[in-house]
Amino acid sequence: TSHSSEPLARSATSGWAEVMPRGTYFARSSVSSDSRVCFSTFTGPFKQIRSATVEGSAAAVERLWPGRRARVSALSGGITNHNFKIEVDGAAYVLRMGGAKTGLLGIDRAVEHAASLRAEEIGIGPPVADFVASEGWLVTRFIDGRPIAIEEMRSPSTLPRVAEALRRLHSARAIPGRFDSFAVVDAYRAEAEANGVK
Repeated sequence: TSHSSEPLARSATSGWAEVMPRGTYFARSSVSSDSRVCFSTFTGPFKQIRSATVEGSAAAVERLWPGRRARVSALSGGITNHNFKIEVDGAAYVLRMGGAKTGLLGIDRAVEHAASLRAEEIGIGPPVADFVASEGWLVTRFIDGRPIAIEEMRSPSTLPRVAEALRRLHSARAIPGRFDSFAVVDAYRAEAEANGVK
């Protein structure tokens, strides 16, 4: 069990130490379980906050960690999201903020949250610290890592680890929601036509 001076901290789900060293992890959001507590609770609708820049994320950071000093840096690689590394109180998190109108693409942030919780549960994803459904914000612990080169992925020491992660994923309990690539294409076409795209 990991410990912290933070009164709302709890240990990560069992088995997580296989993937990430033990440390201080915040519990998942109150959205997911009555038995866990989150570091912040939101009780009403909020005005949408523009989040394309580090400066634009400042309002979100203030809502998530009110009155606390935080260092914010942008993370690259997002297609439909804006991702930021947030360092606060000696811990590091990833704040994932959905891009504008991503609902038009059929992206369901609640399903993404459920998938993130399942990945944490089975030990293949970072601990989920919070989820703000009204904004589509997901907060997870930051994992300091690096991309894996193709040659390394093919190595006898890496392939079994990848296979084990896939086995865990495909043998885990189902998450709500369904992704059907053929239906998505049809939905994209209908959405494009409805918005005058030809």
